[in-house]
Amino acid sequence: MVSLTFETTIKPDLQNKKSKLALVITDGVGFRNFILSDFLKYANKTFDEVVILSCLPKKIYIEHTNLRVIELDVFEEIFKTWFFRKNKEIAHLKLHQKGNLGIQDNLKTNDSKLKTTRGYATRFIYKLTAFFHSEWNIQQFQKLQNKTFSNHRITKEYVSILEKEQFSLLFFTHQRPPYIAPLVYAAQLKKLKTVTFIFSWDNLASKGIMASNFAYYLVWSD
Repeated sequence: MVSLTFETTIKPDLQNKKSKLALVITDGVGFRNFILSDFLKYANKTFDEVVILSCLPKKIYIEHTNLRVIELDVFEEIFKTWFFRKNKEIAHLKLHQKGNLGIQDNLKTNDSKLKTTRGYATRFIYKLTAFFHSEWNIQQFQKLQNKTFSNHRITKEYVSILEKEQFSLLFFTHQRPPYIAPLVYAAQLKKLKTVTFIFSWDNLASKGIMASNFAYYLVWSD
């Protein structure tokens, strides 16, 4: 399914110029699904060059591929970033909760009774998003999330990597890890296309957990 989508949907946009794929491995699940499978065989046929951008240590790839690996510094969320991301996620769930028992249950599970900074903040977020959960509101939360790390050292490093490499497309093997948001933002600044693989597509109730906005979304089924 993934290789077919690259061929029929994304690759035509890259005609008449060298195509260069950045394969973003975020965690062990992505490593298993896209390095220890036959995905690289199809990717190498589809693109002129494939480079791995890795949130995992570079050394783990040595036995499995000869592709060039760029090890990334991993962004650690600060409270402000978490706050706007959480607003975005809860607003998304509230927008789609009607008639979806899974999402309704997820909203109950995510609520917090803790007497901590994040506990109080979570309860405030639930109250705020009860009124502000339109798609426009969600995108405003995304913009505020981006702003919290727009001048961060790691974000600037990502921009430098993208300027140097000149990728045609960045493929994120997981949509959820919050630490990939600065890389998605850097790609958007450089007007590069992004695609993500929706992990656990069968569990629709968790799909409010999205690190950022992507140009393409790949799923296992129709």
